[in-house]
Amino acid sequence: MERMVSRVRRLSPLHTFSDALLISLLSESDFQPDNIQQGVVLFEKDEPTEYWYLLLSGEVQLYSKTYVGDFKHLKTLRCGALFGDLSTLTHSCSCLVSRPAQLIRIAQNHFLSVYNKHGDHLQPFIIIMHDILTDETPMDPQLPTHSSGLFNGQRSNDLMSSEINPNEIVSVSTEGIPTKMILPSLPHRRENRNHRPNQLNHNQNHRTEDRNFIEFHNPTGIEKQVLESGEVLHRKMLTDNHQVIRDITTQHTRVQNCMIGAEMIDWLLTLFVSTSTTSSSLSRIQMSAIWQVLLNNGMIAHIDGEHEFMDKTNSYYRWVQPYRNRNKVAPTIEEVSKSTALLSSIAPETLFLMIVSKPGFERSPEELEVVYEELTFIKALSHLSTMVKRQLANFVKVEQYVHAGSVVFRQREIGVYWYIVLKGAVEVNVNGKVVCILREGDDFGKLALVNDLPRAATIVTYEDDSIFLVVDKHHFNQILHQVEANTVRLKDYGEDVLVLEKVDIPRGAALENSNSCNFNCGYSVMAGKAEKILEYVLETRIDALSDDISEIDLFVEDFILTHDAFMPANTVCNFLKSYYFRTPYRATRDSISDSCTEEVRCKRRVVQFVYVWCSMLKINFFLNPVTNSFVEELFCHVIDDRKRLGGMEEIMTRIGAIRTSRENMQLVLARHPAIVLDCGVLSARTPCPILPSDVCNQIIYLADTTCFVLPIRVDKTAEEICELSRRRMSFLAEPLKLVEVKSNGEKLIFSPTDRAIPTVLSLNSKLYVVNREEIPMLVPMEDQNGPTPTTHSSILHLIDSQELAHQLFLFHLQLLRATDSNELLYQVIGRESFPQSMPFNLDLLVRRFNEVQHWSTTEILLATEDNRVEILKKFIHIATIAREYRDLLTVFAITLGLSHTSVSRLTLTWNVSLKGFQVSRIPIFQYFKILEHKNIFKTLDV
Repeated sequence: MERMVSRVRRLSPLHTFSDALLISLLSESDFQPDNIQQGVVLFEKDEPTEYWYLLLSGEVQLYSKTYVGDFKHLKTLRCGALFGDLSTLTHSCSCLVSRPAQLIRIAQNHFLSVYNKHGDHLQPFIIIMHDILTDETPMDPQLPTHSSGLFNGQRSNDLMSSEINPNEIVSVSTEGIPTKMILPSLPHRRENRNHRPNQLNHNQNHRTEDRNFIEFHNPTGIEKQVLESGEVLHRKMLTDNHQVIRDITTQHTRVQNCMIGAEMIDWLLTLFVSTSTTSSSLSRIQMSAIWQVLLNNGMIAHIDGEHEFMDKTNSYYRWVQPYRNRNKVAPTIEEVSKSTALLSSIAPETLFLMIVSKPGFERSPEELEVVYEELTFIKALSHLSTMVKRQLANFVKVEQYVHAGSVVFRQREIGVYWYIVLKGAVEVNVNGKVVCILREGDDFGKLALVNDLPRAATIVTYEDDSIFLVVDKHHFNQILHQVEANTVRLKDYGEDVLVLEKVDIPRGAALENSNSCNFNCGYSVMAGKAEKILEYVLETRIDALSDDISEIDLFVEDFILTHDAFMPANTVCNFLKSYYFRTPYRATRDSISDSCTEEVRCKRRVVQFVYVWCSMLKINFFLNPVTNSFVEELFCHVIDDRKRLGGMEEIMTRIGAIRTSRENMQLVLARHPAIVLDCGVLSARTPCPILPSDVCNQIIYLADTTCFVLPIRVDKTAEEICELSRRRMSFLAEPLKLVEVKSNGEKLIFSPTDRAIPTVLSLNSKLYVVNREEIPMLVPMEDQNGPTPTTHSSILHLIDSQELAHQLFLFHLQLLRATDSNELLYQVIGRESFPQSMPFNLDLLVRRFNEVQHWSTTEILLATEDNRVEILKKFIHIATIAREYRDLLTVFAITLGLSHTSVSRLTLTWNVSLKGFQVSRIPIFQYFKILEHKNIFKTLDV
């Protein structure tokens, strides 16, 4: 079992599974995987569902048989795929082994029992064949299904869905070209010959269950919404008074029902301003991207077949499909608003691909700025400077591969491009062995360009519709040479201590108005020793800051927010103190006045830096005893220097303001400790913000399931909690461990230095203090299975939706205001980099999100069948009102709660609840449909 679990864990899709879940999943399976030869049919459609299959190696293809007996390719599955049917008694499609495979069979009943308990963990990684078949159901034949242009969004299975010979199964070669594999006869290559397919009539073969309402990764759903939104704009244009659609004469030819590109942009801009519910505005290039989306999806077309939408007066377009309703009813403002919101959320990705498909010399400055903004989000380019990314915006191009298995380049070929994975994944093969899989954000092919050597590996696309950004060898080397030419390295005793890069756009332009001296801020810091970086900040950036520090230099801000990760506060304070007492460089008899000026300037820089530091961190600055005491020490030094130096009045005023802030914050820090969590329940009087001295009443469990309540300060480490618990236990000198046991059986052993333990615990988990030998015996307790219908009590029917949404908004606003932006940095960079600073308030915000999410799921599942529909409607109403309040925490928490597998499969409840509604027009469900588009997260103002 351990060997099998270890092998399964190495599969990239399943490496996040816990050992407990893998053991539970494989406990009733044969430890020796089945070896299946190429060409064997694993099962056929309509055979009884007996197993789920875990593919360890090889490749299988899912296909279905049409009513005329032909075969239709559905999906190609590779190693790591866990596939089967959930809710059907017979298989929804057939499965053919296209490459020699090893697989594990999991009994259907056993899998369903595991799925019922761990559905949330399994759902993102399993492949339900019935859902694939549902996604393949053709759309309304009256809607246009073709697309023109490069950005047609076709999936690979669209190209492979044509009907073929019954004895020919489509496969994809390593070159990415569809080939045919001839089989003698499918029935004679059966692996399970004892099963005979059920004889079903034609109607039964084509009958499918209702599609799940909530779909996060359903491209067909998105395409359908785009078509619906396009129809709304078409209706609006037909009923509008602007006469955008009219007959046009071009080149002595009269074209009927056409539109001019520039007029389409003007009309859409006016429409967006008049119907938008937000204060944001879109530019003309963004409006062009919206029309490009409709062009890619076949809603509009250029009269000459051009693939790119152009904002010109000599570009003519027409609607592909005539409007079917003769009444020409104008859409409502709400319909138009929802349609433009959906299209504008999809447009950024389309706009980016449209721009990078152009040659560099055709890209406008505005388009280059769009490309640069997108490049800043790519992981492989994160280490590059701003200047390099701006240059890449001129050269970067795009390559697309429709089919998985396409060869990007081969081993020992001459390298001509550098590749960055924008979408999809690739396999790296060295001498025929798969070394690794690169996914979105990774890059490859750079080594051959740098060293001018042949390719060291073969790269094959691992997923369909893979998209890469590419940079050719000439421009790659050109950028490298320019980077080296614009890099300044400051050395100390032969060692690089500061690496600067010259930038085209000067930062800190306010320095031009500084009378102190001629500073040059045309450099950005790439790397360096911490002390030298701080010295650079003091000498080149601080003097440029305004007196009210309304605008802080970005580099100064970055240093202050992140210095704890590489330069502790005590080191910063020691360096500031030494800089404050620095001896002037020009201390000669002829330059006494200059020396005094230089000495005062150094002191002013230190005090100004501390003032900015204090203003940015606020209470977090004074929570650190080192910085707190440094302020008092610095105040004493300024008073002494004021007696012997002139020009210290401004410095004295600034240090006085810092000391006043310190005294005010001391009053806040001196408050009585408050209770944050009382036995896992968030206190109604939660302090704002939480201080390290605040307390959580935490239930501590022992190995024999006995428990006691222990008051714990939120800043206590796991080791200190164990020592506090030891007083109530019989253990004397045995080392103790702090262990969290979750409801799914997963165990998390805290490190002795971990802090903020009560605030990071998962919902419905237990905290144990045990010795090492007792850890394997810890199992979830009975009450961790959740409430039962007999013990559950709901208050939803007692409180109005408006009142509930309002109270949620007020409480969440309180939590959000208590959460400082620094805490987000601690979470993103890593808590271990900031040992003295913990994001207590952010932990509570995340905990609250999880509470609301699980609350909505639990209320629906434990409600009676008579009340379930009303409760579902009420949650939809609450989320809609929360959206009006801009309470996105409530909106997304309820949205994810309703997307829980157990809720989304209540087909009858959804059908009754949404009867009479158009699903895509319900406000909160816009978030469901656009969630798979990564660009939407860049525009959310949370």
